[in-house]
Amino acid sequence: MDGWTDLHGNSLWAFMLMTGSRKEYLLSLENLSNIHHTEEHLSNVIEEVINKVEAKKFVAIVLDNGSNVIAAYEIKYIVRCANILIKYFKNSTLGLSWLNEAIKSKNIEGGGLKTYVKTRWTTVYKCVHSVWRLKDALQHVLKNHEHKILNQAIKTILKKRGYFDDVHVISDILKLIKEAILMLERTYTTLADCYLYLLRIATFFKQMPMNDYRSLKNSCIKAFNERYKEFDEDIYLLAFFLHPQYKGAGIHNTQFERIQKTVLNIWKNLGHKKTSGLELKAQLHNLLSHLAKIVFSITPHSASCEYLYSTLGWMFGKRRTNLNVQTIECMSKIYTHNIHSLSNSKRSLNHIGNSISNDDVQKMIDNLFEEGDILNENEDEEKEYEEPPN
Repeated sequence: MDGWTDLHGNSLWAFMLMTGSRKEYLLSLENLSNIHHTEEHLSNVIEEVINKVEAKKFVAIVLDNGSNVIAAYEIKYIVRCANILIKYFKNSTLGLSWLNEAIKSKNIEGGGLKTYVKTRWTTVYKCVHSVWRLKDALQHVLKNHEHKILNQAIKTILKKRGYFDDVHVISDILKLIKEAILMLERTYTTLADCYLYLLRIATFFKQMPMNDYRSLKNSCIKAFNERYKEFDEDIYLLAFFLHPQYKGAGIHNTQFERIQKTVLNIWKNLGHKKTSGLELKAQLHNLLSHLAKIVFSITPHSASCEYLYSTLGWMFGKRRTNLNVQTIECMSKIYTHNIHSLSNSKRSLNHIGNSISNDDVQKMIDNLFEEGDILNENEDEEKEYEEPPN
């Protein structure tokens, strides 16, 4: 479930139903404009929606928490400088012509500089990467037209020692985050995939060079550790243990005890007796197939709601502002049904880690957990970046 505000300022909430086979259905679209969005009121609305289907048929409820992945100061600084460059070359006819000539003469592929949307990490990556990709062209413009560039901030950024190296490092960080977001928003994403991508990001940060980037590395590690605590839930670890590809690679005895407790709690909540629970614990590997189907039926994101809201924005448009919620709900249900019918759904268990071998997963986990904590910050901090030029 997720919320959206229409052109009139109404608060619309979509309740999407996803089956274990990854079929998506719009259960209802509710106008909650007159309801205070407190925990109590929202829980009452959720309860009403659940009762329409029957509570026993639900495995999990997934909401959008909207949290950012990285909040390091250095990243903001470098992205801000990149945005200053992009605005200048986009708005300056002369500057844009110089840049296009340099791109053409140096045979640089991929187009020009890319703008970004603050709320979308994929566009931030494209923005920063475009600056790195056009490094030679930008330096060519500075070398041949410096006296004609009247904006002092542009010359300061382009002359800054090591700026393009910093852009390269940030581009690599954002690329990994972009890939993680796009992969984890897929329909077939499982809880195990979330756990795996957390490990991949942790591995990348741990392998970042310390020289010249000590402060940035520590900022990334600090931000990652805060987010990892939010995902350090037993259900993710259980999914990683159950997954047919990873098979619990690198799981230690203490973690296995957590898995056993999680298994028994889920088994109990499913209505099974104590006798079968003890049997499950004794024969963990033999009786987990049923439990695995339940765990892997959970899609750990609300991306389907976001896709629906993009469609709703198109449905409203400038000429349909008077449509009521019931009409929009019916139109949305028809749309989602048609989209699902046209898509080629896979029948077998799908996962996003096909390109990662079991040995790679094992090495990654051994490397991360060799010192106890998943990541440790270095005590020696460098000075923070100075403020970017205005």
